[in-house]
Amino acid sequence: NLARKKGQLGLRDVPYFAMPDDSQAAGQYIAPEEFSKVIAHLPTDLHPFFSFMYGTGCRLGASQKITWEMVNANCDVLSLPGSITKTKKPLLIVLDGPMLAPMAALLRKQFRTADKPIFISTNYRPEWSKAVAKAGLGTWDAKTRTRTGVRIHDCRCSAAINLLDAGVDEGTVLKIGGWKTRAMLDRYNVQNEKRIRAAMVKGGEHVAAQMN
Repeated sequence: NLARKKGQLGLRDVPYFAMPDDSQAAGQYIAPEEFSKVIAHLPTDLHPFFSFMYGTGCRLGASQKITWEMVNANCDVLSLPGSITKTKKPLLIVLDGPMLAPMAALLRKQFRTADKPIFISTNYRPEWSKAVAKAGLGTWDAKTRTRTGVRIHDCRCSAAINLLDAGVDEGTVLKIGGWKTRAMLDRYNVQNEKRIRAAMVKGGEHVAAQMN
């Protein structure tokens, strides 16, 4: 498809490729009480990384590429450039509310190096799989390194559902997660820090109430 868009192939030259099941745009909801069980079995240094994805819906790849130069002085506003987002558009993320404000406080205590990632993600995949299994939400075979159960990408799906369940309007949720659907209406639902901050507070309160 990329070659076709560049004019290197004609439409008739592109064969049909059936997409595998794990490439379907479907997710599984991880309820707040389930996520808290998974977090409890993860190494402490990975807590901010996974909590960030669960609280904001930020994609895994982008979360790993967030560096200190993208963080404001108070560590509560992250300005992601289009170069690290899937849509190639800048994304504004606000760390506020019961779930994300403590993360901003934790970042303020850390040493800043402009081009270094703000989150530790070492061995994140096997650690997630092991934690999911211990939480009773899947299985993990250390010998074959195969797993079942909720996926890391499900944190993104869950963030959207939590925000919607908390009453955050759909247009704002689209902006927070960087989704491209509802293009016409979304064009008028402009992104700004005040609205996203209010959404983060509201979504975080909803999640914290269920965790407690």
